[in-house]
Amino acid sequence: MSILQDLIPFPNGTITEHSGIRLSLSRIHSVSGVPAVAERLCRRLDRFGLAPVPVADGGTIELHTGRAEAGWLLVIDADKVRIDGASEADCAYAAEALVQLTALAARSGLPGDALPGGSIADQPRHAWRGFMIDSSRHFQRVDQLKQLIEALSALRFNVLHWHLTDHQSWRLADAVGDASLAEPNALEPGQYTRADIAEVVGFARMHHLEIVPEIDLPGHNAALCQAHSELACDPANPGGEVCLGKAEVRRFVGDLLREIMALFPDSRYIHIGGDEAESTHWEQCADCRAALAAAGLNSMRELENRFMREMAQIVTDAGRTPIVWATDGTFPSSVAIQCWYHLTDILKARRRGNRYINSVHSSTYLDYPACPEDPHADWMQQLSEEGVYLNRPALFAGDDAEQLLMGVEYCLWTEIIPAWRIFPKLFPRLWAAAEVAWGSNDQANYAGLVRRRRQLELAGYDF
Repeated sequence: MSILQDLIPFPNGTITEHSGIRLSLSRIHSVSGVPAVAERLCRRLDRFGLAPVPVADGGTIELHTGRAEAGWLLVIDADKVRIDGASEADCAYAAEALVQLTALAARSGLPGDALPGGSIADQPRHAWRGFMIDSSRHFQRVDQLKQLIEALSALRFNVLHWHLTDHQSWRLADAVGDASLAEPNALEPGQYTRADIAEVVGFARMHHLEIVPEIDLPGHNAALCQAHSELACDPANPGGEVCLGKAEVRRFVGDLLREIMALFPDSRYIHIGGDEAESTHWEQCADCRAALAAAGLNSMRELENRFMREMAQIVTDAGRTPIVWATDGTFPSSVAIQCWYHLTDILKARRRGNRYINSVHSSTYLDYPACPEDPHADWMQQLSEEGVYLNRPALFAGDDAEQLLMGVEYCLWTEIIPAWRIFPKLFPRLWAAAEVAWGSNDQANYAGLVRRRRQLELAGYDF
């Protein structure tokens, strides 16, 4: 079997082998076209004993964008490699596929090492290939986030969902000009300045990942309510939910969302949370009860949904798309739903005409233990590499329903995962997640994934 069959993610398209044609690795001296991709490809290939340099044109490896068909095409001939991508991102995906092939071809380290002749045409099934990192519980430094971005990019993820606020901390150092929003309950200290955010955004852009910032509302806000007790129902006992009846809460949150959109100018999507809010404070709050009566609603959950719809409209009015975690609340079709709790969340989103992301926890929460020995909370179920791989994001989706499916997103909540344990926690399961997100696990099988993963690991391929 040719190493053209050993890529992760496995191609969705066609693989053609050209028998008798080989390209000696010793002949790869230069890379031309698409400068940003060429420079990174040169750095990646250097690990395997090659020393190509970027050139203006005529490289041994030629990179081209503007391919008429979606996705990318990689062709290996006897004297060169040609990559054609529909976009720069597609070109980068093909370039990383070439890095994997080079690692496999160079594993003996002998002068005769060569790439097999052939071609690979590929494109993703799922447009949204996401990963969520929780920075609110345990903190990750900018350099640690960059390391994560590089790994995600190499495995063709294209969305980084950045969970920035929660009960434990408020990681934005100076959002809405407020330095008092520190981390009163944080598991460890740390905040991101405007310069930090700009650096992460720029690095993600360079690696073809779009960042989706999340500010969790109206619950998961003990840190906010402790710093700004006037936003809570009872300032003397602020709890973890903002008040649904105070006008100043809406003003604060509106200003905050506009600030977030300014901090993340490339982000087409803004996540505003929306799940797991306790209603006890609202039930006991005169302001909330007055708001409920004035709106003619019957329950605090209805008032909560009204609040979230108003906050979503602020995002929509700014030309962005709001995302919320799935709840029993209803939202207009302009709001995307992240389905996390149960498969029935997907059915509800489809029935209501909302686009949705499949993040059903039993298949996508990578903070769950990969094996019994993996440190975990008592309530967590096990999620093995095989369990990740057997997920089908398009479950229930026919031709019409799949138009509403944005894709899949994997989540890493960090209550018990400090930054130094992120990579041991993610791997090897992230290999399986990448193939599911790309959509090619329908064409392959778990045993094949393990074989391909072990081949790449033993060849020295990493991120």
